[in-house]
Amino acid sequence: MEIRIGREEFLRGLQRIQSVVERKTTTPILANFLLEARGDGVTYVATDLELTCKGMMAADIEREGVITLPARQTFDIVRELPNGSTIGLRVGEQHWIEATAGRSFFRIPGLPGEDFPPFPPFEGAEHLSLPAKTLRDMIVKTAFCTSQDETRFALRGALLVLKEGEVSMVATDGHRLASVRRACENVAPVAQGAKQVIIPRKALEEMRKGLEDSAGEDEQVTVSLLDQHLLVRQGNFWLSTRLIDGQFPAYERVIPKGHPKHVVLPKDPFLGSLRRVSLFSPEKSRAVRLRLAPGTLTVLSESPELGEARDELEADYQDETVTVGFNARYLMDVLNVVDDDQVVLELKDAVSSSLMRPVADPDSLYVIMPLRL
Repeated sequence: MEIRIGREEFLRGLQRIQSVVERKTTTPILANFLLEARGDGVTYVATDLELTCKGMMAADIEREGVITLPARQTFDIVRELPNGSTIGLRVGEQHWIEATAGRSFFRIPGLPGEDFPPFPPFEGAEHLSLPAKTLRDMIVKTAFCTSQDETRFALRGALLVLKEGEVSMVATDGHRLASVRRACENVAPVAQGAKQVIIPRKALEEMRKGLEDSAGEDEQVTVSLLDQHLLVRQGNFWLSTRLIDGQFPAYERVIPKGHPKHVVLPKDPFLGSLRRVSLFSPEKSRAVRLRLAPGTLTVLSESPELGEARDELEADYQDETVTVGFNARYLMDVLNVVDDDQVVLELKDAVSSSLMRPVADPDSLYVIMPLRL
């Protein structure tokens, strides 16, 4: 194999695979990425056996072939080359790759491309088309609620729910829950009735990063489902992931309904208040108290080591006073992903879960469990 490729084109592809490739692995080839030159383009593939990404790059191909290169080492080399460089790659004996750029020369150890795991086949898969912005928006607004707990396997991803005419994404770690629903005309062919799959957290993050490069508001992505795999295709980039095989909780049962105490709050002042007061909260629990009284919302925190803080916001509220404890980080995480300028906070009492949602987006909601203070 022998090709010539621009530095910027090569670097874009290498950046996309860095978080997919396994840094520490007992299988050496999984630390490499596949580079295949065929026809008028070059294909690159990286995998950790659970998540696989594939893309295409423009290059001048002088001799077709296939090889695998160390992902991190190649990225570091290309990153340090001058802007506008043209990189020459030639595969020599014993799978050594000679790389040149201007007066620079590198000799990189490779592995046979034939030994690289194949890209998962998706023949016979069910397909649907979604706006790239919709999928990205759902991931951003829910993925932060996925669990970090290794023992709660089914919660280490987000639930994708496909129903006729709509698509939803739900995530929970047992302490909080995020749910986003969007209308989608193209769901009906794939979901006759309803279909649910759990997408791993790592795949969600890679999908989000890929979708940030969307060309415009109207760009579509193709989502394909086959057995325990999901494939997302956007232009010349493919991302395949093995789905989580587990039972997601019956999340609809934990969404509170009919809470009597409602207050509309300005997002930015509320977020700023939480940031200031949480500086005085214990590091482990990040506990703050919200005291809702006629006309005001007071955010409070105190710690024997750090002292105490209190911050007040005007609130259009005329019901009885209620005080509820929360992990401040959970509240701030929600406010950081909300696009609206105002949020509705619905409370019942100090021991019941609370509900927060954007005023202008009733199809997005967040359930947060209280802290017993």
